[in-house]
Amino acid sequence: MQKIIISSPFHKIFICFTILQSFTFSTNAQKKIVDIHSYNNWPSIEPSQYPLSSSGNFVLYNLTKGLSSTSIIASTHNDWTYLVDKGSIQFVTYRSNEYAIIQNNDSSYLLNLNNHEKINFSITKKIESNGAFLNYRKNDNASCLAYTDKFSNLKILDLSNMKSFSIGKVLDFRFTEDGNFLFALLQNDTVASKSAHLQVININQLGSSINISLDEKIQQLNLITKTGQFYYLFNPSSSQDNNEFYLYRINPKSKSIKKIFSSALLRARYPGNNLADDYYQITPDNKKILFHLASSKKRILMTNNSPATIWSYLDKDAPSNLNKDQTYSYLSIYDLESNALQILENDSTMLLANSTGNWIMFGTHPEIRSSTYNQGYDGRDIRRYGYSLIDGKRIDIPISRKGNYDLFGIRNELSPNSTKSIYYSYDANTYYVVDFPTGRVIDLKCPSDLDLAEMEREHSFISRVAGWSPDNDTVYLYSRRDIWMASTKGEFPGVNITNGYGQLHNIKFNFLSESKIIDLKRDTFLIAFDINTKENGFYKLQANSAPSLLSMHSKLFYSERTIPQLAVRGEAPQIRPSKAMNSDMYVVSAESATESRNYFVTQDFINFKRVTDNHPEKDYNWLTTQLFEWNMTPDKKMQGVLYLPENFDAIKKYPVLVYCYELMSDGLNGYIPPQDLVSGCVINIPTYVSNGYIVFCPDLYMPKGNTLAGAALSIKTGVEKLRFLSYIDSTRIGIQGCSFGGLVTDFVVTQTELFKAACAASGIANPISVSNAMDGRDVPNIDFFIGGQVRMGNLWENKQGYINNTAILYADKVTTPLLLMHTTGDRSCPLYDAVQYFNALKYNNKKVWMLQYNGSHGIYGSDGEDFATRMRDFFDYFLKDKGEPRWITEPIYK
Repeated sequence: MQKIIISSPFHKIFICFTILQSFTFSTNAQKKIVDIHSYNNWPSIEPSQYPLSSSGNFVLYNLTKGLSSTSIIASTHNDWTYLVDKGSIQFVTYRSNEYAIIQNNDSSYLLNLNNHEKINFSITKKIESNGAFLNYRKNDNASCLAYTDKFSNLKILDLSNMKSFSIGKVLDFRFTEDGNFLFALLQNDTVASKSAHLQVININQLGSSINISLDEKIQQLNLITKTGQFYYLFNPSSSQDNNEFYLYRINPKSKSIKKIFSSALLRARYPGNNLADDYYQITPDNKKILFHLASSKKRILMTNNSPATIWSYLDKDAPSNLNKDQTYSYLSIYDLESNALQILENDSTMLLANSTGNWIMFGTHPEIRSSTYNQGYDGRDIRRYGYSLIDGKRIDIPISRKGNYDLFGIRNELSPNSTKSIYYSYDANTYYVVDFPTGRVIDLKCPSDLDLAEMEREHSFISRVAGWSPDNDTVYLYSRRDIWMASTKGEFPGVNITNGYGQLHNIKFNFLSESKIIDLKRDTFLIAFDINTKENGFYKLQANSAPSLLSMHSKLFYSERTIPQLAVRGEAPQIRPSKAMNSDMYVVSAESATESRNYFVTQDFINFKRVTDNHPEKDYNWLTTQLFEWNMTPDKKMQGVLYLPENFDAIKKYPVLVYCYELMSDGLNGYIPPQDLVSGCVINIPTYVSNGYIVFCPDLYMPKGNTLAGAALSIKTGVEKLRFLSYIDSTRIGIQGCSFGGLVTDFVVTQTELFKAACAASGIANPISVSNAMDGRDVPNIDFFIGGQVRMGNLWENKQGYINNTAILYADKVTTPLLLMHTTGDRSCPLYDAVQYFNALKYNNKKVWMLQYNGSHGIYGSDGEDFATRMRDFFDYFLKDKGEPRWITEPIYK
């Protein structure tokens, strides 16, 4: 492994940094400090939706700086770049030629990327509008583009010869999904006309078209889909009365059009019914249509003459919700031949998984539509079943469950062809597949090594279904570290295709491609994350053996989005490596704690070529990271991240700020852009470190039923170990947390005297009270506390646990000056809880302040700036003896 890492260009950069580090003292002294003036103009590389051209010869990305954004095309073979300010760029390929469609405020043109020639044309319809611009094909090629000029004339540019065809004035236009036809809604000069004219242009034979008259006058083309040989046009009328809509079936080959469904037809056969929205779907056999039927539920109050509001255990919701008239949309299916309507959903039945195939999946439970149930944490069973869109057949999915993390994210998974569903049996510790057409339940013989305690600890809801083979006869499943393959026909037992390498080496594997179709006949690359070292990199899957290492680096390429990452970064690195359509070129983003996100290209995931070179942090006293480890108990090893100033001096003593939120060590190599607050309530680590702090982010131990006490123990033991480092000022340690971290901060200051200052934002100090209260939507909090992020279980089965984990009961033990921040509209962590904690601390003569803002769970804009400034003033005052803010040292009201 070491040889491959050293040969990597990434490692060369790291080695250079290490060698030069001893010579940077004088230059660091000249570097700027990160402060509020740094935030607005900080440049960053942001992805485009399609970052790589079909050939892989060009990369498209955005460089953002404050409110401005520049789109950039860069060659992957030389230094050629092309910049467009405040515009949009879209790649298009025709045979061997690659183009960029470029549009900004001043001009619009087609740029030939091979010879850099420009073809100008005037566009009024934006590139992003309706997707109605290029006739993309499955191989990412397009043969023409369509646009309207300033006179609303529709023009088609043939990319094969660069000739332009004019269609005439149009109201709207749209390509079909397969790119074979262009539908154009022609302008009608007769104002009084009650009809519309549609021209259907055959893109494969430009100049060949058919004209169709519609009985209704429509102003725009809404949805055009294809099922079999037919195209379907769904459109609302220009009239806004009665939710009018029309569905046409068009056969361009026979030049026929037929109105097969409309609001008038629905009301005529089923009076009082209307569509809830513009969703529709044609079944694969072209015989039925799916849509959402609107249903308004009028609540009947039994005691409408009483001045009392009556709460009853027999009601599904709180009175404030029950008093409201609610409108639901129920999925319904209409037979176009028999005109029969069937409503598939009701008060106790909901669609769980849709598809374009023959089968969809429903769930049923008496309270499935109640706001209480939809919190999703209470653990009550849903009965699931598959439903055939062809013949209405129903296949039940067996129930087997224990615990609250139901099926680890696979409960609503359908195979891509919709004929199969996967479920997990806790009793048998294995996965099963239900084959809907046959009704067979097949044991995949794929035992799970998923650890319930670890899943609860990670608070992970990531799908365990990695993908399916092209024929859907094989399913791939993620375990804790490895990847399994199993036959959905029961033809062979489950096989660990990573050969147990992940579990053995504590490396977590994911398929590099995000496609749900996985073809192992092709080269299959894996993204790997080393849980111990936090290295990130790539392996290649090998048949009948362990995966082959390509490269691992002290960088972050891609990681699953998790709540802790969001908490410290404000975002998670979600730029997944992307492959060119017609070559083996990949574009990847890479970042580290010391280097902002940049783009690279590679063909083998061993050698990487840099495409972008964005390094704003070089001008500042930035940070470095270290992985910090300690034993919480003799048999429980913990990890965390230490953030040190770039100009770190081991002889000095540094104040320390602890930030707490679930598991933070996986972010060792993540880049944190400077900003006022992260997620509206969290310290910005680069700002504090640049200004002379060391920041410590420990992983939290969160045992179910004793969550906050476990978290406090992991923090205390980690800080105790940290205090022995020579450069730590053990008398100047503070702690900050928000949301769940706010709960932890509220509690930990009642359990230790280690901290000289603490700030808890949007937290909860009294889980006994809040767990039995209503949230901002008048939904009981109890399910969230039982099985959600708080992980405390049932209050009546864990009374002592709740008592042991309730901060307000130990307010008299607090010795740490505490700053609370809360908002008036927080629906998750109510303001009254913060007020109670403030009053309890004040009554016990503790040093406590509270900043109250308007807002929800976090604050932004000028309020966010104010809180960020006051929080820095607070920690500077107590941890650095800096300043004497009057709001801290003097009464607010005199």
